[in-house]
Amino acid sequence: MNLPSTSPNQPAKRSAAYFWFAPAVGWAVWMLIMGLEPNPKSDWLSNLFGDKVLHIGSFVLGGILWIHSIRKVGQLRFLSATILGGMISFAFGILLEVFQRRIPGREADPGDIIADLTGVLIAVALYVFASVLGLSKRGSREPNL
Repeated sequence: MNLPSTSPNQPAKRSAAYFWFAPAVGWAVWMLIMGLEPNPKSDWLSNLFGDKVLHIGSFVLGGILWIHSIRKVGQLRFLSATILGGMISFAFGILLEVFQRRIPGREADPGDIIADLTGVLIAVALYVFASVLGLSKRGSREPNL
């Protein structure tokens, strides 16, 4: 009976892949802290950039982090990781808005959900674009991001 051989570097590769998961979880924790604060004191950010711009930018970052971490940790194919990462990011945005309805001093805004979706779609587009650039440079068949 032949057992499949494992590379001695496989555990190291696996632990390195989990490194990418930490920033995605960190983003989610930060968004929970900021999104569920009863009386937000960060109005200066909204006044400086605009509420919707902050939502878009936050979800571009979150989308890229989740897509990349799922790609590395889950070892999924490019399309599956991209769709799953985008869906997780967007679902997180919807849940934040639902929770905000129940917090004094906060309100759920459908415009925020649209801004979150816009950010996730931009993240997906940037991730795909970066992968295509990586393909042409490396000459491989599979994106290596």
